[in-house]
Amino acid sequence: MSDEQLLTRPLITVTNLIWSFDTTNQAVQLLLVRRDQAPFADSWALPETLLRRHESADDAAIRLIKDKIGLELSLAATEQLATFTAPDRVPGE
Repeated sequence: MSDEQLLTRPLITVTNLIWSFDTTNQAVQLLLVRRDQAPFADSWALPETLLRRHESADDAAIRLIKDKIGLELSLAATEQLATFTAPDRVPGE
């Protein structure tokens, strides 16, 4: 993809909060993954993926769960909680 194409199509990241409730311990459990790239290599993070050109945020969330965890879920399993758009919210591009 050329630099010009990247400028005309913003990179949008979809981040999943995948959680469950442990009734034995009465605690919420949240899935975290270890980052493998700088600037936060080896840090814990929420699972995320880039939104593809012809994909909704819900479709990307379902794809991420299938690709990273191996579970197949329906779109009914997703809920958008928030959207963050400040350009300087994370380092790098």
